[in-house]
Amino acid sequence: NNPFIRDRLGRLLIRQKKIDQAVGQYEELKKFSATNPDVRTKLGLLYLDRDRFDDAINEFTFVLASDPGNAQVRFFLGTAYEEKGAYPEAEATFRKVPEGDPVHREAMLHLANLLSRRKRNDEAVEIARKLLEKDPGDVELMIFLAGQLEGAKRYDEALTVATEATGKAPDNAAAWFAVGVVQDKRGKLDQVIAAMEKVIAIDPKNATALNYLGYTFAERNMRLPEAEKLVRRALEIRPEDGYFLDSLAWVHYRQGDFRSAEEELRKALKLVQDDPVVLEHLGDVLQAQGRDDEAAALFEKAIAKGHEKPDEVRAKIHRLRKAQPAGK
Repeated sequence: NNPFIRDRLGRLLIRQKKIDQAVGQYEELKKFSATNPDVRTKLGLLYLDRDRFDDAINEFTFVLASDPGNAQVRFFLGTAYEEKGAYPEAEATFRKVPEGDPVHREAMLHLANLLSRRKRNDEAVEIARKLLEKDPGDVELMIFLAGQLEGAKRYDEALTVATEATGKAPDNAAAWFAVGVVQDKRGKLDQVIAAMEKVIAIDPKNATALNYLGYTFAERNMRLPEAEKLVRRALEIRPEDGYFLDSLAWVHYRQGDFRSAEEELRKALKLVQDDPVVLEHLGDVLQAQGRDDEAAALFEKAIAKGHEKPDEVRAKIHRLRKAQPAGK
């Protein structure tokens, strides 16, 4: 029952990645040190790691009750609310982190992303812009602002900021990636390819860029052998990425290898369950094999799961129904 030994043992278990055992040690320690804020904070962080969000919230709330000025714990509480999906509570908590505290910047980054997810993109942009105004030479903040502007569909502004970031840091792969994404939204294919090739030249193991460029080629039914090589390189780095498997499936689809495409898409759906785009792609592949009823069901499911372009998917269903023989 020695608190010092239990704390040391708990830290050792954390270093050994034995998180569940560490939770047990700190839960025992809490029985003897119930008012110790360090113990309660560590336990809260362990609960957060194990997705026990309500338990984490309880621990952080307890600490803040006696130490309301603890900005670090308030940030942890906001993160717990955010991970739980309690966005109004997360927003309110992040906003209470004082501006002068070292954790304020990170809290505002979380807040901006949270607002963006809630379709409050212009608010997210303003938060990112205010952060950059305080540190105008910060390339990471430039990239972040460019991302928020892109999310707000303010593509020309986003391109200006992202391009400025590449000027300040020409070897920053993330800055060039941001340029490529914005150019994609602007429909500038040559510039997309150039930017993504620049990312890969800087960082040959950038799996996200490898996949992005490969999928870009597959989506436009061009340079398919190269597309396959790029996506396979990405999968060598992250073999369990469902979105990369979706890209490989789309290459197979463009090549007319529908069975291989179906196989990869079913693997993908085990990793990114009910992703609307992957569901749509599987519907396309099944339709290509003449399995229209299965395809229509997948298109309907893609819409139900929040597809960003539901009207386009409904048009596919309409065309399928129209093509079926009368009375079917």
